[in-house]
Amino acid sequence: MLQNIIQMSGRTTYRYFTEEDLEKDLDITSKPGDVIINFTTKEVISVNGFKYEGKIYYKANGIAY
Repeated sequence: MLQNIIQMSGRTTYRYFTEEDLEKDLDITSKPGDVIINFTTKEVISVNGFKYEGKIYYKANGIAY
């Protein structure tokens, strides 16, 4: 498992996952790319972003699919 953990105030709040880590550790096979997950808030941030209607987003908040 990838050990690249971002720490804030002595507590782990964010964790970095590669596509391989997502599949191996969380059984996610959709290949979303590398992400950072905040398990406290359940926020998922794309490392490379994704394009939607001509704009690059790093979080899916507020995007209607």
